Amino acid sequence: MPLIDPNPNYIPNVPNIGIEELNKVKSYALEGRENNIEACGVILKNKEVLFLRNTHPAPEDSFRITLTDFKKEDILLFWHSHFKSSHAGSFTSQDLALANYLNIPSLLYHAHEDFNCWDYY
Repeated sequence: MPLIDPNPNYIPNVPNIGIEELNKVKSYALEGRENNIEACGVILKNKEVLFLRNTHPAPEDSFRITLTDFKKEDILLFWHSHFKSSHAGSFTSQDLALANYLNIPSLLYHAHEDFNCWDYY
């Protein structure tokens, strides 16, 4: 079940992730908003936060990343951002389908101008 809290000071309870890693994701997400793209990447089990190029044909509305450079067992979770009001406040059905298909947890930062919040699935 996705975890939502509209409080901008809310820190999600994501297993094995601390504030430093969350702040990196948030920074990438806000940068993505400035560039009109959904930012995306992975957090590896060694806690390294990686920003990956969004290769989706419409990166302002969705994301696609290539995970071929990684072993699945090295990935703690994948993350991405939403910044449009059309995706406000929740995972899309595609987001959830991807998390279920890969069987890898997903972290989402909502980088909207009028609210900022997290989801974890």
